[in-house]
Amino acid sequence: MFTFDLGPSTADGVPEHLSTQPDQVRHALSTKEGWQQFVTRTARRPKVLTLTRLKTLDDTKRAQYDAARTAFHRTLVIAQHTQLRSMWEQMANIVNGQHADDGPGLGIAMTGGPSFGKTATSVGFARLYERQIRDEFPAAFEQENEFIPVCYSSLVRGAGLKSQMEHILNFYGLPTARRATGTQLVDELIRVLNACRTGILCLDQAQNLHSGDKRDDQVAAALKEVMDGSHATLILVGIDIDSTGPLAIAAQGRLQASNDRLQLARRFTWLRMQKVDKDSQEWRDLLVSVENQLVLANAKQGDISVGLADEVWKRSKGAIGVAFNMLRSAANAAIADGSERITKRTLLKVPLTIEAAPTKKKAA
Repeated sequence: MFTFDLGPSTADGVPEHLSTQPDQVRHALSTKEGWQQFVTRTARRPKVLTLTRLKTLDDTKRAQYDAARTAFHRTLVIAQHTQLRSMWEQMANIVNGQHADDGPGLGIAMTGGPSFGKTATSVGFARLYERQIRDEFPAAFEQENEFIPVCYSSLVRGAGLKSQMEHILNFYGLPTARRATGTQLVDELIRVLNACRTGILCLDQAQNLHSGDKRDDQVAAALKEVMDGSHATLILVGIDIDSTGPLAIAAQGRLQASNDRLQLARRFTWLRMQKVDKDSQEWRDLLVSVENQLVLANAKQGDISVGLADEVWKRSKGAIGVAFNMLRSAANAAIADGSERITKRTLLKVPLTIEAAPTKKKAA
């Protein structure tokens, strides 16, 4: 019978993740408090103990150690890989100096298939941006007027202009007038972005805006106004948003009639996350990076990057996000069963993705 790893209790007799104390509560990433927690929290990698040392731990210390490892494996720690480094460099080139540019605002469109690592790459970049500011200019965060360098939110399916703007402004925790119009809230968002010196506005789930929908076209036009009125770099993240969403400018081979949408699309640098080829050096480097992060007492160098490279690709089809999640789950399974090593048998315990799962043949 399995048991849940609830972690060790603290001095209050309750694990931190079960505590309802205000300073222990985790907030959503799409709020100012949640984003600050994400930026300032450092995921510390527990020391890798040998099997011999592991066996000397008493039940309490072993529970604490296992809880620290499983929690580390589940954090949004980004393994460095070729695509990520290339995209971060291109994104930095867009962000740098835009605070001083009075011309039309520029943006970044992060697109690709589901579970390709788009969100992890974009929020990782925004986190890196804010952490560098915190390291080099800590006084910026002590100003009388609050400095908020990054705003992270999403675009909501089926929402009109007013609801979309309210949703984004909710990140700042500001109340909005009930009778305010969508246009007024666009102006308010521009004002807040400028007042808080926000340098990056990252909007996830951009595929929720569809071409040809009047309400979504209105939101797309408003995004262009936001780019022009603020000095923030707009990063849109979504599934295949070059063919659907606020930047889609072609339908059935024809150019869309909306000038606003066309002008918006041409403001963006396009970055597409790709599946990684099975036999490429990039795939091996990716697996080595993940392999070096995992904390397992019996792991050997090359267990994943050499011995299981083909099996992991087979089960993820080269999708970076899928591979990450699979290996993190496998690592925690190896801790739970005491093997302390990821093998093919361990991977078999992790459910297949929908792409890798065999399709059932229809009955004749």
